[in-house]
Amino acid sequence: MSQVPPPDVSRGAGINSVAWIGFAVTLLFVVVRVFSRVALLRQPGWDDAIIVFSTSLNLIFCALSSAAVSQGLGRHLFYVAPEAASKILYYAAILQPLGIAAYTLPKLAVAILLVHLMGPKKTGRWFLYGICVVLYISSALSAIFIFAQCDPPSHFWNPTQPAKCMSPLVLQRITLFAGSWSAFVDLCLAIFPITIFWDLQMPLRKKISISFLMGLGVLAMIAAIIKTSHLPEEQDPDFTYAFYDLLIWTFVETDVVIVCASLPFLPRVFTYIRQKEYRYGVKNTAYYNSKRRVDNAGGAKTSCGFGKAGYTAFGGSQIAISRTNESQELGHLPQAEDRGGIVKSVRIEQTHDFI
Repeated sequence: MSQVPPPDVSRGAGINSVAWIGFAVTLLFVVVRVFSRVALLRQPGWDDAIIVFSTSLNLIFCALSSAAVSQGLGRHLFYVAPEAASKILYYAAILQPLGIAAYTLPKLAVAILLVHLMGPKKTGRWFLYGICVVLYISSALSAIFIFAQCDPPSHFWNPTQPAKCMSPLVLQRITLFAGSWSAFVDLCLAIFPITIFWDLQMPLRKKISISFLMGLGVLAMIAAIIKTSHLPEEQDPDFTYAFYDLLIWTFVETDVVIVCASLPFLPRVFTYIRQKEYRYGVKNTAYYNSKRRVDNAGGAKTSCGFGKAGYTAFGGSQIAISRTNESQELGHLPQAEDRGGIVKSVRIEQTHDFI
């Protein structure tokens, strides 16, 4: 009795959608992070470079996945030509170490940021670096054994080629440990900020908000657990169809890790936008109030401008802006002639920290 062929369906559209929509979202958050660290704080660090590099790897990962989809990835092997199947396996050999690097590197960036926030406090620093070292050793072994499991390595994408291969259980155990440890690192990086933010000199509201944002790394842990559960599917004979779940959850973990590494910088950008809108509104109010007073006074002169010291005078009100290295304060200039006006004082503090 002949075997009934599987339905000719393709999950390639789902692969492309998750890949490119996820990449667009992560790119937006990375731009926000870089803008905050470079333009606002003017304190770029190695963690920012790591995030940018990881985003570049994610872009290549998405592009190669789309190339594999064009060859038939997402369809049952029954409907894929042998030459196309060989190309899909070749792409898979490149995608796996590339994906490993894309979702592990941002975790180091989060660890570096946490160490910066700890300041001189050393408690927990070596714990963060230690779990990252174990993560990279196990991940590197996973990437190496993908090619080292057979001699010659080209047997991976050309299964008909004679080769001497080790037991597939070796690679499976290494990848399962690496995937499980990756989930553990996500959990640690999500919980650890709570232990250090309460000792920092910052408002309670900011402590809670940053701890919550970085705690969203638990979502990356969930994605890592689901992805690890699909690792045995690499040995599935219908690999062009079965590889879908592993690939999708690798995308999700990578995107979530990069987004969570950039989320803590989002509030500062929102604050910058609000302050910019406030300054724009004050400037327009100054102009129209001055114009109205000129009209009411029958052409009397009233000054309206921003001096080098940041001083603005309109009508009977005075606003002076003085800048220091540690904060920006709006205060009074030396007393001008008292004309019975209202003197307004506004204080805006800008702390020089990492987020």
